[in-house]
Amino acid sequence: MADILARELNEPISVHSIWPGRGTAATPGPAKASPSLMKTAKILHDLSTAGYLIPTSGGRCEFVEADTAIAALDWLNRSEAHLQSKTGGEDLDPQVIDILSDRVDTLRHLDDLHGASFVLGLALQDLRWTLLRAQTSAYGREDGIRLHRVISELTQLVGWLALDGGDYAQAQFFFLAALRAARIAEDRLLGAYILSCMGYQSVWTGNAEHAMRLLQTACIGTSECSRSTVRALLFSRLARGHALLGDGRACEKAIASSEQAWGNREDLAGPRWCYWVDSAALLGDAGRAKLDLGQRRAAETDLERALRMLGDSQTRNRSLHLTSLAEIRIASGDVDGAAAVVLDAVALLDRIDSVRTRCRLQRLEVAFTRHRGYAVAEEATEAIGSSLTRAGSG
Repeated sequence: MADILARELNEPISVHSIWPGRGTAATPGPAKASPSLMKTAKILHDLSTAGYLIPTSGGRCEFVEADTAIAALDWLNRSEAHLQSKTGGEDLDPQVIDILSDRVDTLRHLDDLHGASFVLGLALQDLRWTLLRAQTSAYGREDGIRLHRVISELTQLVGWLALDGGDYAQAQFFFLAALRAARIAEDRLLGAYILSCMGYQSVWTGNAEHAMRLLQTACIGTSECSRSTVRALLFSRLARGHALLGDGRACEKAIASSEQAWGNREDLAGPRWCYWVDSAALLGDAGRAKLDLGQRRAAETDLERALRMLGDSQTRNRSLHLTSLAEIRIASGDVDGAAAVVLDAVALLDRIDSVRTRCRLQRLEVAFTRHRGYAVAEEATEAIGSSLTRAGSG
């Protein structure tokens, strides 16, 4: 990682300067820097030197799932870091923290509207500025906790944007840093949410066992908050992991636990960072879990209901649910029905780019080509190809 940072920042950076004591670690072969790494190299360096990004796997900048497992156990077994007042520097105005917190909410909604590629640069800029305030300002314990909560939320958002953009290695680093900042902020639910994002990353990459370890850890670590919005989300994501493992009974139990936590929640609004969690989001996740189990009819019912409940909101989630419906219908021989929802998904992809949606559309494009000579299949194939070309050139 030090080599990549040095190359992208055009300045000498040693492993020891990022993580003291790591200078003698084995150095892996050269790695190529992706375009997003070029954008985020400096902020990774800032997070490292500020102590939010702890040493992982000898300093390698690659996706190493063992690192997230270690971080999860560390989060579960250790008490929160007790933040003390910070002296030195200009006093931090509490209103600045309020503005920063509101700004994170704005960035999340911008991502809903425009996607990761639009928001990433803005989020990185805000994160760097906030890190600078944490390092150079003076603040009391209460304001310090609030400031580190903002740092955690911003870093989690950057990780999520990287994940949605297909940059799994970078997403991992940002999630790890966000988890550490959440511990400093003494925010247990936020930490669990970040762990669930790591777990979802493993769901998307097909490593169900690792996903289960992370998601179960998050559930265990929040057992005292059994009636909360976050717990409903955690169980919903846990169901996806069980489904990938083919454990139908455990999947159904997790879905039931999610429904129970949602129905009995005491925090009716939930934390600001999970504003998007509602009945439609949980139902859509349940539908996808059932699809992973091969329960197509039940999955189709849930996904159709979720789409009706979402209306015009959550463009990215709607595009993903539509592609799931297309998978179900084309696998069942309903080419017309599959083509209809694919065209809707293509229209949404033109509004908000998502690597996840693109990957699913690529698989569907292959599926539709098996029905050459059928007009609607050829129309769907052509629409998918044109949309993927536009997304790739954008």
